[in-house]
Amino acid sequence: MLMRLFLLSLVLISFAFAGNEGKKQAVGGWAQGGNAGENFGLDWKIRRDSSAALDLYVHFDFSKHESALAFYAGYYFEYYDILVLPPEAGRIGLYWGPAGGIGWWNNDYWYDAANQRHYDFNGIALRLGLVGGVGWDFPQDIPLELYLEVNPVGEFHLLIPEKHDNETDWKLPDVYFRIGLRFWF
Repeated sequence: MLMRLFLLSLVLISFAFAGNEGKKQAVGGWAQGGNAGENFGLDWKIRRDSSAALDLYVHFDFSKHESALAFYAGYYFEYYDILVLPPEAGRIGLYWGPAGGIGWWNNDYWYDAANQRHYDFNGIALRLGLVGGVGWDFPQDIPLELYLEVNPVGEFHLLIPEKHDNETDWKLPDVYFRIGLRFWF
């Protein structure tokens, strides 16, 4: 695990110093609270112009008793005129916009001791919601952005237990909190 984090950090730092002219794209990582199945992930932000950005993010987890993969996209309207900092302190931006995506998971649901067998529980989730956040672009010579987000969503789940019929459920509303760091290039 430590080696994977080291290699990921090395790749992200390499991207960060690949160029900083205009800060049009960024890659980074995030940590999230509010969903027990999605704790960490990666994202790629693309500034469309001075007031809009596209954010593509992914969550993945392939551990011994749980696997998950999810893809999301958000379109953000950014406002940098609200909080003005001196140039040497960087800049603060507020943003909001729609977001959505799809995810899949598979985890051990229960263990049947008599048969010595794990039964899996699979699911597919569709998510739609809004994202609101605040981001701090470090000063121009440091190509980083630290951000905090709140993501109120609605989720539709198709649950596929191994020994039962398929089930569906809705989670309305659900709220996730995310903190992340992006490296601009």
